[in-house]
This record gives sequence, structure tokens and C-alpha cells, in this order.
Amino acid sequence: MQLKRLSLLNYRNATRGHYTFDAPVVSITGPNGTGKTNVLDAIHYLCLSKSYFSQQDQQLVRFGEDFFNLDADIVQNEREIRLFCAWQGGKKLLKNNGVTYERLADHIGRFPVVMVAPTDLDLIYDSSEIRRRFADMLLSQTDHDYLLALMRYNKLLQQKQAMLRQLKIDGRFDSLLFDILSEQLEPLNLQLSNKRAAWLDLFNPLFENIYRTISGNREAAGITYEHLARTELSQAQKSRQEQEAGRCLFGIHRDELHFTLDLQAVRRFGSQGQQKSFLISLKLAQAIYLSEQCGQKPFLLLDDIFEKLDGSRISSLLRLVQEERFGQIFLTDTDRKRVEAIFGTGSHIQYIELEHA
Repeated sequence: MQLKRLSLLNYRNATRGHYTFDAPVVSITGPNGTGKTNVLDAIHYLCLSKSYFSQQDQQLVRFGEDFFNLDADIVQNEREIRLFCAWQGGKKLLKNNGVTYERLADHIGRFPVVMVAPTDLDLIYDSSEIRRRFADMLLSQTDHDYLLALMRYNKLLQQKQAMLRQLKIDGRFDSLLFDILSEQLEPLNLQLSNKRAAWLDLFNPLFENIYRTISGNREAAGITYEHLARTELSQAQKSRQEQEAGRCLFGIHRDELHFTLDLQAVRRFGSQGQQKSFLISLKLAQAIYLSEQCGQKPFLLLDDIFEKLDGSRISSLLRLVQEERFGQIFLTDTDRKRVEAIFGTGSHIQYIELEHA
């Protein structure tokens, strides 16, 4: 899978941009504020119909405008594909070779992609929701049934949460409907938690091996999955506790992924270099998992990741990403000379330098 061309119009802070790509590794360098990350995020958006950095499409529209367009040419399995996406007035249009998707969910997984960015530290330091989102996005790209079940689960959960909010506001509450929603959520909760657990059984060995390579076998990394189902409680007990608390307390939306080094929490005991290595290993394992499950080597988007890695970790990373298990690589950095020192020059890498407008 190779991206050959990308055009942006009013995306983030870019008025417009047009890029052609002709190498397996593409380096985009330039000072901060020149739009390097815009390019990577536009690729991510076209692949998954969502930004890596923002949950609100409205926030992606350039200030003073009311729409954005993205347009790209991709070669996949020797077939040329044109992707076009437009957003305006709260409506999103996504086309594959001129055919509009009736459901955006049908697009997910067709063009696998992995982003590595400085904001990934949120995976370590932020709430469990961020870690669940990581797992959900990976599983949604490889398992369409998981994606559909997750969408159904979230819709039912929103209805339950709305009922609990209404109960707190004015005391109105339909206990029969609440119980029906809970009963409909239960099999979805079981299905999704089982799929998460099965995924981690496959994913953990990939991740642990990559971390050992990047860290030089300095410590052992791990991920454990905690599912807070509280099966010892009856449905009536759960409903009563949720009504008292005013929020939904049980289900996969409360699950946690625990990140550890030598069985200690990464967030508390990991150095900056260890945390960076942990996150990069997590994302490279994600890319390999996608390649194995989708049959397509994903785009690998590396946004300004070399700043806090020492020489040995960079060398290990370089050996990994140049293996055949990874697809086309797009990376950004403020210093072209640093990238040249890491990747060298030649036909395998294309250098694009951006400047302030």
C-alpha cells in the first residue's frame, strides 16, 4: 500500500497543500508551525475518517472558513484508489473511487494506519478512556463485528446515561426502560470484553519483543487488561447502585489497560526515555498486528519522535521500521540533518522541506 498524492484545503491551519510521494520513507522537515503535522493527520483522517488529535471535526476547519477537503491517490494491491473527504456544516462526505460510503464504519480497516506522536504520553498519564480508545481503534480496524458491536454498545450506553441525568435533574425515571437497556447491554459487554482479552493475548508477545529490542533488554514491559464487570452483583443491585451514583458503573466503558515495566506502573516508575520507548513499542506492535490481521502493511506516521530518544534506542527503532513488516513511513522533524543521520539518503527516502508562508 503506497500513498502517491495528497491534497489539503482548509485543513487545520493549512490554506491549501499539494504533495506527491515517491519513496517508501517520506521525511517532512521544517520549523514548528509550518504544517508538518497537518500532513500526517490528513493521512490519518482519510484512512479512518477521523483526526488523530481532535474528536471534533469542527475544530479541524481552518479559522475563518466553514469547510475542509482532503484528496489522495493510493495504490493498494496494484489497484489505484482515489479517496476524497469533505466536511461542511456538520456533514461529512467520504468517497472511494467516486462512490460515497453509506456508512463510514464500512471504511474502517480498509486502509490501516498507525500514528506515533508526542501527545501519546496521554496514553500513560491520562484517564483509562484514552487507553480504551487505543484498544478500540486497533480492534475496529481488524474486526468489523467488534466495531459494529461497540457502536451499538455506545448508543445504548448513551441512552442509559441520559436517563440517569434526567433522574438527577427532576426525578423522572422509567425503571422498565432502564432495565431493558441494561439487558441489551449485557451480551454486548460480554462479547466486547472477550474480544479485548483475546486481542491482548495475541498483542502482548509482539509488544514485549519490540520493547526488548528498543530498550536493549534493560527491562520487561507488559500490558494487563482489567474488566470491571462485577459479576457477583445481581442486575437489580447494579441498577440500584447506578441510580444512586447517577452514572453507569458497570461494563466495558470502565475497563482499564495497565502498562508496566518490571511489573511496576510505567506512569510512576518509568523515566522519560523508558516511557517514550514504551509508547513507540506499543505503536510498532500495533502496526505489526494490523499487518497480520488485515493483510495490509499499514501507513506508519511518526510525528516528531526523535527528540527524546538516545542514540541506541534510535538505532534499534531504525532497524525495526526498515523491516518488511512495516508499510510506507511518513515522519516529521524540525531538523533535516538529524533525519539524514538516522535514515541516510537515497531512493528509499524522500525529503520534503516546509517553510513558513
